[in-house]
Amino acid sequence: MSDSSSSIIRKKSCPHYRTWGVPYLSILFVLMLASGCETMESTSRLGVLRTVQSRDSARDSARQRETVDNFAEFQEKAEAWRALPQKPALPEEVRRFEVLAKDAIQNKEFEKAGNYYERGLSLQPLWPEGQFNSAVIFGEIGKYAKAVLHMKRYLALCPYVPDAQAARDKMYIWEEKSHEVNQTDEQRAAELEALTRAQTRRSK
Repeated sequence: MSDSSSSIIRKKSCPHYRTWGVPYLSILFVLMLASGCETMESTSRLGVLRTVQSRDSARDSARQRETVDNFAEFQEKAEAWRALPQKPALPEEVRRFEVLAKDAIQNKEFEKAGNYYERGLSLQPLWPEGQFNSAVIFGEIGKYAKAVLHMKRYLALCPYVPDAQAARDKMYIWEEKSHEVNQTDEQRAAELEALTRAQTRRSK
């Protein structure tokens, strides 16, 4: 990994997590993402992008609602995991997805990186580093519902780490942005419905 990429994901000692480590919130990650953004070349391309983002946002919001009830179950598992005197080693198949995710970050393929982390988390959800890095990645690419979900799980696994408050503050920002995106999507849907009705009336 290059120096710029290796600074994205760092590990530090966690009182409840000694085997895999827990990363800091990385300002460099945000800066690297910002530098990789490109301006859309036409209004039509922007419209397509907004359509895709609206669809993804709606899907992410639905996913978040579906997992609300499951969070209580996750908290119970997290408490049991924190109580273990020695944490289990990261399974090799999960470590494989971690390697792929870090490679994707190095190549600035951030959504792919987030998806790799989620595939690892589907095998081992009690993985603080995976939860944290997924949260940061999805937050920076605008998938705020996913970002909130993963950060909540990270805090359930390591609630007493020094950066817990900073992580919680970031989650509050993502929650508000998710709410704003949902409101915008609802407004666009209403405008589209009104336009469709107007066109139907004119065609009669």
